[in-house]
Amino acid sequence: MARQPQAGTRDARPANRPGDPDLVVHGMTTEGHRLTMLDARISRLALGGRSMTLHASTLALNAHLDIGTLWTSAAYGTAHLHEWLGDTGLKIVEWDSNDRGQTTRFTHEWTPPPTYEVDL
Repeated sequence: MARQPQAGTRDARPANRPGDPDLVVHGMTTEGHRLTMLDARISRLALGGRSMTLHASTLALNAHLDIGTLWTSAAYGTAHLHEWLGDTGLKIVEWDSNDRGQTTRFTHEWTPPPTYEVDL
């Protein structure tokens, strides 16, 4: 038997299943700033189906928006773009191994990856 959502609430499911509606979350930060999570997904549930953790592909600060909102301009930032480019800034400078080929010690250095700008 499927659990039925209560009136005015969304049925909380941890999976992003085909056909699930887009979830838009409007909220406030602890400092009183508006925020919107677009295409949010419930990632952790508590006993009784209560949502504990949400993840979203888009976070808008200082605004309450919906999926249909259009902007004349936007500041866009990506997370982990350096991983897509393969430029992490990590470099192994020493690597020691034993007779069986197992690593016994290594030393690495890290420098911040370069900043890339893209004109749109």
